[in-house]
Amino acid sequence: MADVFELSIVLNLREGPSDEEIAELRWHLGLGDKPEILRLVTSFPVAVEDDCGEPVIENHPVPLLGRHGEAWKADGALVSVLLRPEEARHGSWALTVRQ
Repeated sequence: MADVFELSIVLNLREGPSDEEIAELRWHLGLGDKPEILRLVTSFPVAVEDDCGEPVIENHPVPLLGRHGEAWKADGALVSVLLRPEEARHGSWALTVRQ
């Protein structure tokens, strides 16, 4: 995502996501390794040129909300945090993102 507009997300994930979903979410947030199988977002289409100069669509998976550090245009910081509060009930998770 380009650093031109601010996107802020604050969520409580209450339904107890699976370990696979949490692993993929952590990757999208720049907090973990890429899982072998992507289940939440399965397609990352990118237009590129083939050897003949013709446009083709390829799949290039990249973390969607994984930028961290100083924001360029929107000022402030780019952050992604996913945690399970100690007092969490029913497997809830807290997610906060500013990109």
